[in-house]
Amino acid sequence: MPRSASALAPAAAAAVTLALAAAACATAPAMRSPLRERLATSDTPAVEDATRACLTDLGWIADPIGSVSGGSNVVSAHDKDRNQTQVFVHQADQKPRVTGGPDDEKFWKCLAQKLGGGGGSDDSGGKKDGDKDPGDKDGGAS
Repeated sequence: MPRSASALAPAAAAAVTLALAAAACATAPAMRSPLRERLATSDTPAVEDATRACLTDLGWIADPIGSVSGGSNVVSAHDKDRNQTQVFVHQADQKPRVTGGPDDEKFWKCLAQKLGGGGGSDDSGGKKDGDKDPGDKDGGAS
């Protein structure tokens, strides 16, 4: 028996190593689409407002006054049991743009929805304001 137990030890060690490697390579929630694109096109106050709204929607009590840490804006919140969380909103050129926050996938889904402008898709097709009248159904032919 001791011989078979020692044969399992390398396999168990390999399994643990593989699990840790997979966890280390996990994609940050803010780097997943569509949130990544929405964060890239949103200004910092909009990201902070959406963060506060999502924290509130999930039962957190968000501090209305933010702070700054290492050049990033910080949104702090606590729950009824006084557990605390902090969401770091980094500059637009930093990836991921948002880090920290509650360990809850609902938070990240909410953030993507709040920054999406309320529609199902935020794809403008590359058009700028003034390219085409949104009410012009026939492509501009008069």
